[in-house]
Amino acid sequence: MEAASKNAPRVAIINYGMGNIGSVTKVMNRLGAKPYIADSPDQLEVADRIILPGVGAFGDGMENLRAGGFVDSLETLVIDGGVPFLGVCLGMELMAKGSEESPGVAGLGWIDADIVKFDSAHGLRIPHVGWNDISVADPDHPFIAGIGSGSTFYFVHSYYMACRNRDHIVAETDYGNVVASVVHNGPRIIGCQFHPEKSQDDGRRLLLNFLFGLPPHATH
Repeated sequence: MEAASKNAPRVAIINYGMGNIGSVTKVMNRLGAKPYIADSPDQLEVADRIILPGVGAFGDGMENLRAGGFVDSLETLVIDGGVPFLGVCLGMELMAKGSEESPGVAGLGWIDADIVKFDSAHGLRIPHVGWNDISVADPDHPFIAGIGSGSTFYFVHSYYMACRNRDHIVAETDYGNVVASVVHNGPRIIGCQFHPEKSQDDGRRLLLNFLFGLPPHATH
């Protein structure tokens, strides 16, 4: 275990009732960060990093974020304030504009994309569960530093992000068709379709990049 230093980043892990947050908290501790569970928007204000994990339905996720008052706070802190943000699995999907899983429900809208279900007609097993490799599309993004094409990560999902603008894509994965597996909106807003906290050494590398490798941002 890497002991947290005095200057270790404070990492807020948003608790909005969408999945187990224990594994994310545990790996943050192991990597030398200072994680804490944010049960309300005001608890995000002291964070140096924000993680939105999650499993489950798009509509439920957005309803819970809005009911908890998190959406406005995230806009203020992440979009306006530049606090680095990582969305994991459902957390990445919620960064899109919407999802065919929940018609009429608006997402955060940080990525110009919609969430689409895998087509079982192609013989795919749905959900996509297990290890799969990535192809790096944007090797210059600081989040992907030290990770090359062919690196493998652990996936669990039935829906994927269909980006309208390829500039948002950091890495892709082939599962029946090529889909976005890492996306970004600038150097500090990142989404992973896979679970880096369950992806051993390559996942650890990405999380260290998120904690310590992103460009500096304004203090708050």
